[in-house]
Amino acid sequence: MNTQVLNSKYRLLVLMDQSKASYNALKSAINLAKLINGSIEVFQVKKITSEVGYESQIAVMRAINEERSKQENEFRNIVKLVVKKEGLPVTCNFTYGDVKNEINDHIKKTNPDIVVIGKRKKKIVNFLGDGITKSLLEDHNGAVLISGDNEAFTSYYRKSIGFLNNVEGIEKITLLNDLKKYNREPHKLFKINQNDLKPKNDESAKLVEQQTKKETIVYKFDASDNAISGMANLISNNNIALLCLNKKNKNRGSFSNGLNEIFTKTIEQTSIPVLVLNSNGS
Repeated sequence: MNTQVLNSKYRLLVLMDQSKASYNALKSAINLAKLINGSIEVFQVKKITSEVGYESQIAVMRAINEERSKQENEFRNIVKLVVKKEGLPVTCNFTYGDVKNEINDHIKKTNPDIVVIGKRKKKIVNFLGDGITKSLLEDHNGAVLISGDNEAFTSYYRKSIGFLNNVEGIEKITLLNDLKKYNREPHKLFKINQNDLKPKNDESAKLVEQQTKKETIVYKFDASDNAISGMANLISNNNIALLCLNKKNKNRGSFSNGLNEIFTKTIEQTSIPVLVLNSNGS
């Protein structure tokens, strides 16, 4: 194994499908890895398509192997082009098969610290198809980084780290402490009053900004028809580099048992990268 990989503090796995969203994911992974001493593996799975029109099984297998070789070379060349001159340890793995099963098996085998995926606008749960993103967010034991719609994650210079719902225990999460070294801005916490999650048609979203701690500014919304869009809008336009959500937070609701609708929709509607953590602070 590459010495740089062995010496890396975090291992990032980027799931590619050669879409623009997945290229953003790779760029986000590169920029994040630079900050946290990370190594990157890029993984792509292509579905096996049936071949027809050949006279023999040998001809079919030859055609499949030629196509596989072509696809793999294209994939590796694209990755090399993106990571050129970055000086980061990057490895590539390419295979054919059932996309969801191959990804799940690879994650179980390699156990990455952070899985990185792209996001197509308003299709977070369907990215990569076959419910892969939903499965990752609910079941993966590590963190999941979802790149932004238009721009890859870049830096924290003069930008804040945002949080959904709660900041309890974040000081114990190693990854966030490593990121905090590059950021001196106050954290920003975005909350919707979960005591009443049913929409109130006659009530507009209410925003209350208050300084609860020196390090955290809190924005609170009452549950309403436009609370989610209002919160997502504020997040996207509040000079935030990264939005974090901790699945293990005991006050966060039912995310671990099924994606919480409010927070899923908020993530879908934001344009910045989102880091879904899976840590109890240990």
